[in-house]
Amino acid sequence: MARLLELLADVQAVFCARIGYGPWQQLEQRGIQPCVEGAWQNVTEVLADWWQARQALPAVEPKAQGAA
Repeated sequence: MARLLELLADVQAVFCARIGYGPWQQLEQRGIQPCVEGAWQNVTEVLADWWQARQALPAVEPKAQGAA
């Protein structure tokens, strides 16, 4: 799990169908948003909806880039 979290260091969100409470917390602690809404829907539509909602939020300081 540690290696996976290192690989995800520079992403904003992880889209998944199922995720346990432990991994969910670990992602959130690193500033990564776990997304399960729309898990069984068309990924193109889910990503478009997520991006549109994200654009409506106030700007935040970008995270440091990871090595992936």
